[in-house]
Amino acid sequence: MANPKASLCFSVARFHTPLVILMRWANTKTASVVSALFIPANSASGLLGNISAPRRFPAFALPLAAAVGGGGTVGSHLGSRRFPHTTMKRLLAGVLVIAGFKRIVTP
Repeated sequence: MANPKASLCFSVARFHTPLVILMRWANTKTASVVSALFIPANSASGLLGNISAPRRFPAFALPLAAAVGGGGTVGSHLGSRRFPHTTMKRLLAGVLVIAGFKRIVTP
């Protein structure tokens, strides 16, 4: 069975940016920057929790961390310098639709 705390952390990270935009706490680009900082910190805390449990560190975690770092660098550059606000909103809407669908379908 999945760890409920890990599931909650993943759900919070997944819906963080749309919530910030919906509540009008920040514009699209500012919310994306905040999420770009929040999501890796949230993921790191989940990995540290996994290490502190009587389980082994997942072997695939380091390649995933490298992919996240590279993707985050490219994505933050594109989002801050290349894409207009409307493109960012559409991309975030697409991510939210995929995340919501996955949340409904996955038990």
